[in-house]
Amino acid sequence: MKEGIFALKFADKDTIKLIQEQFKMNNKIIIILVVLVTVLIGVMAFQTFSPKGNVVKYEAGDAEIKLQVNIPCAGHASLIKNYLLEIEGVKNVDFKLPYYFIVSYNSTKTSQEKIVGIDVFKQYPARIIK
Repeated sequence: MKEGIFALKFADKDTIKLIQEQFKMNNKIIIILVVLVTVLIGVMAFQTFSPKGNVVKYEAGDAEIKLQVNIPCAGHASLIKNYLLEIEGVKNVDFKLPYYFIVSYNSTKTSQEKIVGIDVFKQYPARIIK
């Protein structure tokens, strides 16, 4: 049997069909990888070029903490952010890849203990970064 690109000419139909199926499978894997990389680049670009949080008027008693939250992916950031913003006294929450949240709050209305004590952190543990 001849070697190289001419080998297909002499291969039986089953072998040719198998090679074609493997080629189709490899193309599907490549397409999936391209889509995943594109999504990752989009998330990174959004994080880099998006406005750095809301404009917040700072007052006496305002404080800020940085939390590291054990979330499985950046898609869970909005979930965590929404829970944090429900706390009375929390003014703003910024998410930073891969799993950091900067929480601006009024210390006369809430505390670090209340912030890290919310229910969502039972499922996605959080710790204060100093």
